[in-house]
Amino acid sequence: MVAPSKSIKEEASKPKLKSLKARIQGIKKVMGKIRKDQTSIREDQMKIGERLRAVKRKCDELRLETQVIARQSAFNRIQLVNQLGKRPVKLGPMSPCPIDHRHGEVEKLKAGGRFHHLFNKGY
Repeated sequence: MVAPSKSIKEEASKPKLKSLKARIQGIKKVMGKIRKDQTSIREDQMKIGERLRAVKRKCDELRLETQVIARQSAFNRIQLVNQLGKRPVKLGPMSPCPIDHRHGEVEKLKAGGRFHHLFNKGY
């Protein structure tokens, strides 16, 4: 028995090779699309993370402002009692100073928050 010639084997494998190359090209296109989608998703996640950090900073700022307002309110109530000569008013749980000094919140407000003027009067 004579072995088939090399050219016959090559001719038989050409269609298979073409279809394999086409499949590989298709897979490469899909992988490229997936890569672009993943990059887009990463960029969107970073943008969302930045927005969440901005919201957290704003919440922290508003919390500090709320504490300063509560502190000023307590101070005003004490001043009214002293000026009107009435018996002392029972202050709420946040009085007289609700600011947490351990985390430097007072220094942050002194540096230029919305109510920084309250800290410069010596209250």
